[in-house]
Amino acid sequence: MAVQGNMLVGEAVLLAMAAAFRASAGLDLDERMMLALEAGDAAGGDKRGRQSAALKLYHHQPFPLLDVRVDEHPDPVTELRRVHTVARAETLPFVQQMPADVGGAGTVHPAVLHLLALSPADRAALRKPSPADPA
Repeated sequence: MAVQGNMLVGEAVLLAMAAAFRASAGLDLDERMMLALEAGDAAGGDKRGRQSAALKLYHHQPFPLLDVRVDEHPDPVTELRRVHTVARAETLPFVQQMPADVGGAGTVHPAVLHLLALSPADRAALRKPSPADPA
């Protein structure tokens, strides 16, 4: 495992990120990375202040499995958590159904098609809270 950052307030940020990542070993990689970002932010983050946050994850496809970002926001990591939660509920199931060969045809699971046909408000009602969400 490697943890790095640019212009951080100090080593405590890296240590907090590494600890959060290790402590979340049973969770999906995107959730572990999100928890590490939140821990780094809580430990002081970037010494220049807050402006943006991003999470991009590839798996076996030539395109990202998950690609979320927040720019020009006063609390970007908190906003990234919200965007990540939406992406896990609404985008990730669709991307996971895409064929690994971009030129190939794939079948989309009926549950994913149903989700995509719903309005954003109806999809929001189906979201499950993240393990990191407050109870």
